[in-house]
Amino acid sequence: MLLWVGMILLVVGLMAFIYGCLVVRINYLQLEPRDNVPEIAVLIPARDESAVIAGLLESLRKQKVEGCEAIKMSDVYVIVESEDDPTVGICREFGASVVVRKSPITKSRRCKGFALDEAVKHILAERKHYDLYFVFDADNIVAPKYFERMLESYDKGYQMATGYRAPRNATDNVIAVASSLTFSMINTMS
Repeated sequence: MLLWVGMILLVVGLMAFIYGCLVVRINYLQLEPRDNVPEIAVLIPARDESAVIAGLLESLRKQKVEGCEAIKMSDVYVIVESEDDPTVGICREFGASVVVRKSPITKSRRCKGFALDEAVKHILAERKHYDLYFVFDADNIVAPKYFERMLESYDKGYQMATGYRAPRNATDNVIAVASSLTFSMINTMS
């Protein structure tokens, strides 16, 4: 009986290996290198984030990108739910653009996905198209050469990339621990 189970597992494993090889060959990624200087937008959903937003904006202001203009603070869009949010004043001090959400913000539409959707629609309706969109949480801090490294992926032809994420509050609560483990897994697999 054990021999039969072993044979079945061997056959299934061999079939999975062959199928995997075929899928890799069929779905081989064809990249077309780029040499243009991209226009960059930074999107930051920031509901009631006045305690941490300055750190992110300061790290964005310090970005140096070889062969490209520095990140323009006017292309940094901070998405808030209300003009009364203290985050708005901090963003304006840094010269960042503020997008105040217009649609009714119900409990089910309060999440970041809806905020980002509204911001992109606002940007496209307002004036312009960007080649690249970067999305950050308000409590992030961006490494000094982050954009330079991400632009290397863009120049190689990739449509999407994920940067290294390291949590600053990995042991504060259960959600932070779960996020930290998720970031670690994503960083390892990328």
